[in-house]
Amino acid sequence: RGASREFPENTLPAFTRAQEILPRCLIETDVRMTADGTVVICHDALLDGKTDGSGPVGGRTRAEIAGLDAGFAITFDGGVTFPFRGKGFRIPLLADALDAFPGARFSVDIKDDSDEAADRALAVMKEHGALGRIIVGSFHERVIRRVRKKCPDAITSCSKSEIIRFLAVQKL
Repeated sequence: RGASREFPENTLPAFTRAQEILPRCLIETDVRMTADGTVVICHDALLDGKTDGSGPVGGRTRAEIAGLDAGFAITFDGGVTFPFRGKGFRIPLLADALDAFPGARFSVDIKDDSDEAADRALAVMKEHGALGRIIVGSFHERVIRRVRKKCPDAITSCSKSEIIRFLAVQKL
């Protein structure tokens, strides 16, 4: 999620700092879909706790998400200070991150459990010519299956059931 011990996680400044620390690092991030189908970078299903917003990411539009303060609730001292509040940190679009880091490799975890989320994320990756530098992952079996079906050349992580089968075979 970038240099999340120095900046709000999953923000472009956190990714920039991670690239400064380790220039060829793999940027691990998570994506969710907004109410109007935009793919945004956000780990948590709820906006509460990290932003000045509340409710599910999927219940807000792109415009509403764009207005939120992604540094609002970030503290590194147990809540004594909030050094990123009001400093312009935003929840980026996946498209923005791919454009900002054209040479970077990404691991993108699709958090929403739907074919539409998989399709939208894949569309963004393709539109930005980035599919070859992304490992697509998800905890949701149907999302991984959808990615593989729609884009057989995509690099994907193993699904949970694939890992379980692998470990079972190893034990035998």
